[in-house]
Amino acid sequence: MVPRLHKNHLSEAIAHAREAVVAGREGKPNSLVLHATNALEHAQAVQRQTPDRHVVKAITRLKEAVKFGKAKRRSATTIADRALQELERAPHAR
Repeated sequence: MVPRLHKNHLSEAIAHAREAVVAGREGKPNSLVLHATNALEHAQAVQRQTPDRHVVKAITRLKEAVKFGKAKRRSATTIADRALQELERAPHAR
């Protein structure tokens, strides 16, 4: 059985990663950074509770998205989208 807290953090990580991608597509790097940072915090909480390779990859990509978003680089959106894909592959993502 998956702890409720795990599912909540994973759901929040996915939701914020989606918002980061939307913000990036809308040309709002500050919002992308905010949502990617929130997604990162939730993904790290998931990883502490139940280690998973997809979450590890998502964490790496979210850190990159934050870094590139702060630098106003367009690639931050693509990286955030890849993080989202990894989070959606994590067990119990649905």
